[in-house]
Amino acid sequence: MLRYMEAASMDAAVLTVAEVARRLSVSPTTVYRLLDSGQLHGVRAGRLWRVPADVVDEYIRTGSHPNGEDDELSADDLEAVRRGLADIQAGRYVRWEDLRESLGR
Repeated sequence: MLRYMEAASMDAAVLTVAEVARRLSVSPTTVYRLLDSGQLHGVRAGRLWRVPADVVDEYIRTGSHPNGEDDELSADDLEAVRRGLADIQAGRYVRWEDLRESLGR
């Protein structure tokens, strides 16, 4: 992984978590959350994260990472959301506590 970092630093600017936080106007903790959740892509070397500047720029432009994983919902997913909302509006839902109780958990 360190070799990748060396190669990446030759080709493009690589930022620290603190630098990313300053660019995004958020705390370093928020940057770590974005990295851990996969919403922002970076390279981890031991305990240290490095994020390519172009990835941060793309995140600023689009609010997502550049590999396209934040695509719109599929037609099936949208239909499932619509059915779920209709069930809630019609009063057909189960509270989480009731479900856990019925499952004996």
